[in-house]
Amino acid sequence: MTRWLRASLLVGALALGACSAAPTSGGATGADTPPSGAADARPTGPSATASPQEENAVLVVYFSRTGHTETLAQLTGATVLEGLAVKGDEVGSAGPAVTAWLASLGWGGRFGLADYNTREVVDELNHIEQNVEALPVRPEARVLVTGSTAGLGELKASMLIAKGHRVVVHARNDKRAEQVRRDLPGAEAVVIGDLRIDNLLAGDPAVSYSDSKLQVTALAMALARKWPDVKVNAVHPGWVPTQMGGVGAPDDLREGYLTQVWLAEATEPDSDVTGGFLFHRQPETSFNPIIHDAARQDALLDAYQAVSGVELPS
Repeated sequence: MTRWLRASLLVGALALGACSAAPTSGGATGADTPPSGAADARPTGPSATASPQEENAVLVVYFSRTGHTETLAQLTGATVLEGLAVKGDEVGSAGPAVTAWLASLGWGGRFGLADYNTREVVDELNHIEQNVEALPVRPEARVLVTGSTAGLGELKASMLIAKGHRVVVHARNDKRAEQVRRDLPGAEAVVIGDLRIDNLLAGDPAVSYSDSKLQVTALAMALARKWPDVKVNAVHPGWVPTQMGGVGAPDDLREGYLTQVWLAEATEPDSDVTGGFLFHRQPETSFNPIIHDAARQDALLDAYQAVSGVELPS
């Protein structure tokens, strides 16, 4: 099943005709994608450095909204641009001083502030841990949350754990597994597996972020149609202030993950649905209609089967 789900999105893009040019706001086309240039402004952590010599001198600066950029400039004697990571060769011998300063702000540590989570995500994780109480009767279902080592996935897993669910979290490697065990000690288990498709993106045409989100949403609609006894939905969480979205992202972070929790629990009338595409617990209205085209869905499934050699389970 995992092998089937990892089948080439490149071939899927051909099957769907790469029809990802949908409305500029809305889910299936990757509306949570940061604006052009935002990728360069995302904070990065020491774990992303290329060499041990640089590791302790990589500085994550996304505190500019509170005036901390000026402090960093004073410590380093360097010109600092808002939101940009500054590498060791740009700050000379000031690296240890800045590392100590960032540590005083809570950098790294539990929940990975500035390493893999933004301040907004860390604050929300702390809010969940301190304020959410377990349900009176523990739910029986076990919930697997993929991508649960950071951002929306970690928030969703944290909320489900706090409410008393049996949650299995997922990490792509041993290091991330160790971090999520530290962050979410209430998780029932951790599974490790690299589900990324980086190795499948070579070729022509290349698969864009929008293409991949279009395919994932079309896949969800196809599964809802073919598996009527299984609840399958897609969620557009919005452009929210995770590491990917950036600290200036305008949408509601809490609603971004609570919609997923709401669907996973399916205890309210409107949440017990299948084949839905939702934004903040409401039906999404702006999307590429190709996701509901049964013929295109079948073509996508056929393409995945051709690449993976695995037939979709009935």
